Amino acid sequence: MNLLPHQKIIMDKMATFVALKSFDDVDASDPHWFHGHTWSRQKEQEFKDWLISYLASNKHAFHELSNGIWRNKKNIAKLADDIIFMWGWKTEKE
Repeated sequence: MNLLPHQKIIMDKMATFVALKSFDDVDASDPHWFHGHTWSRQKEQEFKDWLISYLASNKHAFHELSNGIWRNKKNIAKLADDIIFMWGWKTEKE
């Protein structure tokens, strides 16, 4: 899996939420790599909070991943949701 520079930072951070050192510890050649780990809704929310803060404070990261949409609070939150939906870990059932 070829990651863009800020995508790599985000994926590395996401990996720490499931006790991995970095995303390099994930077998991304497996098309279902995201099923290899699970996180709680609380951990997912903590990651989302971090991600929103990262995207809000780093315009280059936002633009790298957003396909040029206007950078505002609503779009930052939407992009965070999209990233978690596309690349997030499987959520544990409650």
